[in-house]
Amino acid sequence: GKKMVRVQIPTVLDSGAVRHVTPNGVFSLDVVPSQRSKEGHNYYGPAGEAIANLGEQTVKGSTDAGQTLSIGFDVAKITRPLVSVSEMVRKNYRVLLDNDGSYIEHKRTGKHIDVRQEGSFYYLDLWVQVPEEISNSPFVRQAS
Repeated sequence: GKKMVRVQIPTVLDSGAVRHVTPNGVFSLDVVPSQRSKEGHNYYGPAGEAIANLGEQTVKGSTDAGQTLSIGFDVAKITRPLVSVSEMVRKNYRVLLDNDGSYIEHKRTGKHIDVRQEGSFYYLDLWVQVPEEISNSPFVRQAS
């Protein structure tokens, strides 16, 4: 099999994204066709331009604190991985963004996932295993 490398990839929390979306080659190079991609579903960029849905990738990762997460990302030609706040809320999470510390809380279990603020962006940092050939991509923040 391919040699895998453990890296940390920041994902931006986005209140405007309807779903979790990532460019291809951030977490994986393998894109699985999805119902939405087969139906020719598009996303729309800031200027209203259509961005094709290329399929999906399931990303299994963990936080700095060791919490494991599985996130289904749609794949599209966007500039960085986005975690959809509205999708988190639909899945029974509360998202709190605050100067004194930000987090995502699972409403049933009360568990908190840390969110990192940098400038005007809020990041969910994910540790993931990626194929070695994409382990030095500009999306990687650090390697373990």
